[in-house]
Amino acid sequence: MLATYSLLGLPFALIRPVAALVTGLVGGVASHALDKDQVSPAEMNPDRGLVKVKQTFPQRMTTVVKYGFGELVEDIVKWLLIGLFAAALLSMLIPESFFTKYVGNRWIEMLVVLAASAPLYICATGSIPLAAVLLMKGLSPGAALVFLMAGPATNVATMMVISNTMGKKAFLIYLSTIVGGALLFGTIVNELLPAAWFGMSHMSHHDHTMGGSIINLISSVFLFAIIIVAIWNKWLKNMFFKNKLNIMEQVENPYYKTISVEGMTCNHCRMTVEKNISAMEGVEEVTVDLQSGHVKIGGNGLNLEKIASKVKDLGYDYKGTV
Repeated sequence: MLATYSLLGLPFALIRPVAALVTGLVGGVASHALDKDQVSPAEMNPDRGLVKVKQTFPQRMTTVVKYGFGELVEDIVKWLLIGLFAAALLSMLIPESFFTKYVGNRWIEMLVVLAASAPLYICATGSIPLAAVLLMKGLSPGAALVFLMAGPATNVATMMVISNTMGKKAFLIYLSTIVGGALLFGTIVNELLPAAWFGMSHMSHHDHTMGGSIINLISSVFLFAIIIVAIWNKWLKNMFFKNKLNIMEQVENPYYKTISVEGMTCNHCRMTVEKNISAMEGVEEVTVDLQSGHVKIGGNGLNLEKIASKVKDLGYDYKGTV
C-alpha cells in the first residue's frame, strides 16, 4: 500500500486493498458454497499443533523490525528491481499517449492487459512501477487496476499449485473470482470515479521546500541501504561463504536429514515449511535455505514419507534427500 501510494497516489492505494479484500471474500464464500468436496485442514494435517511461545513487547518489536526491514525486503527486492528496470525500458520504448491513440477503448484495454498479465508472474510490488509507466502512456486507470490485481494473482505457477492441491473446481472458482473482480473494479474506476483522482501529475511534482528535500533524501538513502543489505543477505553472503557452508554440511550426523524442496520463493514459503514440518512427530528443528532449496531437519525417528507428503500438501515439490 505504501509503495502504491508513493508511485500511483492515494486513490489507487485505497482502492487496491479494498478490491483485493472484496474479491478474496467473494472467492472464499463461493468456494465454500460450490465446492462440497473440500477437506478441512485438520483432516489433511492430523499432526500435533504448534506450541506458541509468549514473547515480551521488545521481542515482538524486534521480530516486526527484522521482518519489515529484513525478510520482507529480501522477498521483494528482486522483483522491485526488475519492475523498476522494466518500467524504465517501457518508458523509453512506448510512445507518449500510445494507448489513447492506438487503442482508445477502455474495455479493450482491460481485456488486453488481463490477457497479457494473467499467465505471467508479476510481483505485487514490482508491478507498481510498470502500472505507473503505462498510466503515463495513456492506459486507463481501470486497466491499470486490472494489471495490479490480475498480474500477481494469476501466474501459471500459482494456478498449477492451486489446481494440484485444492482441485480443479477450486481452481476454476479462484480464477473466475480474480478475473471477474479485476474487471468489475476496473469498470468502477473507469466509469464511476472521477478521472482526476487517478492522474499522474504527482509523479512530476517536486517539493522544493527544505523539509521535503531532506525527507526525500533520507528516505532514498534508507531505501538504498536496506536494498543493499537485502541483496547481500539473499545472494552475496551465500556466494562468499559457500565453501565454508559446504565443509560444514559434509559432516554426517544421523540426527539430521536434509531434503530438497522446489517451489519455495520467499520468506513466507520458508516460514510455512518450517512451521508445518516442525509440528510433525519426531521433528525437533527445521532450517530452510531458500537459495539452495534445502531443508535441514533434526530429530529422532524422522519419517521421510510423512515429511514428503506434508511438503506436497503445502503445494511444493519434494525432490528427495540430499
